[in-house]
Amino acid sequence: MSQAKPSRSWSTRGGPALLCFLLGVVYLWYISIGTWTHLSQTSTYYYRILAEAFLSGSPALKEAPDPRLLDLSNPYSVQARADIPYMLDAALYKGKYYLYYGPIPALFLAGFMSVFGSGFSDGYVVFASALGALLFSALLLIRIWRNWFDHLPISLLYLSIALIGLTHPIPWMLNTARIYDAAVLAGAALLLAGLYFALDALAGYPAKPMELALASLLWGLAIGTRLSLAGSIALFFGIIVLRLLTRKRTASTKKTLINLSAFVLPIAVCLFALGWYNYIRFGSPLELGYRYTLIIYQGVDLSKTLSVFNPHFFLANLYNYLLNPISVSPTFPFVQTIHGNRSLYAWLARTNSGYVHQDVAGMLLATPFVLFFGFICYQAAHRIIHSPIPRIRTYFSLLSSDEPNAEFVAMTLGIGSVTNLVPLLFFYVNSMRYVVDFLPLLAIAAIIGAWALYARYQGIAWAGSLIRTAFTLTAGYSIILSLLLAISGDANRFQTMNPDLFEKLSHLFGG
Repeated sequence: MSQAKPSRSWSTRGGPALLCFLLGVVYLWYISIGTWTHLSQTSTYYYRILAEAFLSGSPALKEAPDPRLLDLSNPYSVQARADIPYMLDAALYKGKYYLYYGPIPALFLAGFMSVFGSGFSDGYVVFASALGALLFSALLLIRIWRNWFDHLPISLLYLSIALIGLTHPIPWMLNTARIYDAAVLAGAALLLAGLYFALDALAGYPAKPMELALASLLWGLAIGTRLSLAGSIALFFGIIVLRLLTRKRTASTKKTLINLSAFVLPIAVCLFALGWYNYIRFGSPLELGYRYTLIIYQGVDLSKTLSVFNPHFFLANLYNYLLNPISVSPTFPFVQTIHGNRSLYAWLARTNSGYVHQDVAGMLLATPFVLFFGFICYQAAHRIIHSPIPRIRTYFSLLSSDEPNAEFVAMTLGIGSVTNLVPLLFFYVNSMRYVVDFLPLLAIAAIIGAWALYARYQGIAWAGSLIRTAFTLTAGYSIILSLLLAISGDANRFQTMNPDLFEKLSHLFGG
């Protein structure tokens, strides 16, 4: 891929900004269930109560557990506490409630509350996080476009920004807007923000200390929000460190040390603070409190690793995340997510024991445009097969390359996506929201793949038209399906909470 001269025209500034604004309006419509004013009508308030705990100087929540709960020999048993009120999904430890969710969003909220004196529901965190993820995804695409692809039709950039903003399950999660969605989306927003500032260093451009520091800080905050993102962050972090150490045109040892310090210190401080936070709560820097959580699922013992992460869940999770079907109906909104398959390969996987299957739409069915990442894989395989150096070194040899390479960036994002996906394949819960842990990275990599494929064949009229049409159709299908699935949601919220609007939409679309 040849590097194009960066474009500074309005088409890559004002146009994307207007598009992001319009997408933000769509987000507001979904999270308010079409009312525009009443945000997150079914939301939770977990981050607010954690923020209140921080403002009172304690990591423990103010709400005291029911004394009957503390008298139980095993309060973590669903059957034992059946008639006792308790805080769902809170961690009970030594007579106090804690939250296992990453504390970073609550810290931001606590800062807001200390100034303005009031807090918000988790739905506001969902909305802000979705906007943040949209903004930095768009900025990432624009930077990638300017570096390598600004000789392509600008319409491809606009379509890609709309696609990354409306890809399932972002609108679907806006409909739900609970603590679970808030934690996942906040982590994704911080991951993408850090990736934006780290992109030049990751690609092989000369590193800038301020951008390195911001990327490191944001990734540290992302881990403090959503620990499951640590795999991809470790990958990106390691690659950038290797680039800084092996770059052939490094000006001096002093500059290298400055860049390394700017990049390593912020995330190190964040990880130390997270460990300290865990230590003062549970006596161990590595204890998150998840095994002390009060859940509603019977047959699951969170204190046992194999009850939470088990290879018996692998096949069912792989099928559900990739191929679980979508329910189709002749009435509006025509499509709806359904529970993941629990009994798939039960004779081998034994998923019926302790496996929780929630609503999920198979990625290849809901977002087929991700198949364009296959072109990046093909390019990488071709490079490996025809490499003059040992094949195992081919990928990593690009780390010391003086020529920034979009293929390397896409492949790295794809590997980062898989790195985040793999633990989920062994997890005892299969859920739609977890898709956001890995899909945004893969979606950006797939978009790069679509651009690269079109760039390669645009000189051949029929081939260029075919590729562009295929990308447009798969992107359009993914967007429309995502918007319809979000209206049905996981509990038909539009139909139950705004029936007048739902009826009008049904008549409008012939449902």
